[in-house]
Amino acid sequence: MRTFLASRRAFTLVELLVVIAIIGVLVALLLPAVQQAREAARRMQCTNHLKQLALAMHNYHDTFQVFPQGMNGTMQNGYVDNPQEMTWMPLVLPFLEQGALHDSFDFTITTSTCCGAWPTYDTVVPTLLCPSDPAGVKNTQQGFHGNYVLCLGDTLYNPSTDPGGTNRNGMFFPRSRTKFTNMQDGTSNTLMAGELLINPDTSSGHDLRGRYFNGREGSSLFTTLYPPNTTVGDTHPYCINSPPHLPCTAGSEYKFSSRSQHPGGVMVAMGDASCRFVAETINLKTWHYLGARNDGQTIGEF
Repeated sequence: MRTFLASRRAFTLVELLVVIAIIGVLVALLLPAVQQAREAARRMQCTNHLKQLALAMHNYHDTFQVFPQGMNGTMQNGYVDNPQEMTWMPLVLPFLEQGALHDSFDFTITTSTCCGAWPTYDTVVPTLLCPSDPAGVKNTQQGFHGNYVLCLGDTLYNPSTDPGGTNRNGMFFPRSRTKFTNMQDGTSNTLMAGELLINPDTSSGHDLRGRYFNGREGSSLFTTLYPPNTTVGDTHPYCINSPPHLPCTAGSEYKFSSRSQHPGGVMVAMGDASCRFVAETINLKTWHYLGARNDGQTIGEF
């Protein structure tokens, strides 16, 4: 019997290289689209969280006829003179569907140790996190840190000229008791909240940005002194491991700018609870005016 062997023709090296090149081009074209789609989803979730916070602020005001204070102590030589050292965040927890967590805190503590009587201070509140921040969850050392902070105004803390820090022109500052009527520029023209990036701690120290349970140096407040995503470093005494997108300069003044990982700008919540995307190229004067609650300035398009 005669056996016939079917001949096979294999790919040549040139053909194989061409196929690989085509696949590489397709991947290069597809990957940015996938990344953009993922960021769009993260930004949408981030916006939803910020909206929930803004509505929580409104519900708090409806209940108590005043917005929560930016922090419950005053600034004096860099330290809060109230032993609880907390910020606005624990106060609004019931309005973020975190009533049980709120009830676990003893708001009458007298210890001078940060959060010592609050064993649940490291509990993560997902609503206060933006999924676009690569730092992710941070809840060690000084407790839970979040990506959403309230607007102090367009100035900064300077302990030498304003030890108490209570003379700010934004909606929230130490022992603030602002109301809707204080937004004389209009609720749609006044910033309420914005984004802030978290910096992971290292073995050499703790970065306080986004810290909620220890209000020293205004860690849960931001200023519009510099534009969104500014390259000018934040200022506080404990700068560690500052990456290029989150610069920091150690100093006695305290200022924190709004930053995000969204391409081109940050998400903010206005006094009327609307959420908007503000480009990092916004006119600086406009950004200043948005931070102040009653400067009487006319705000153009942004």
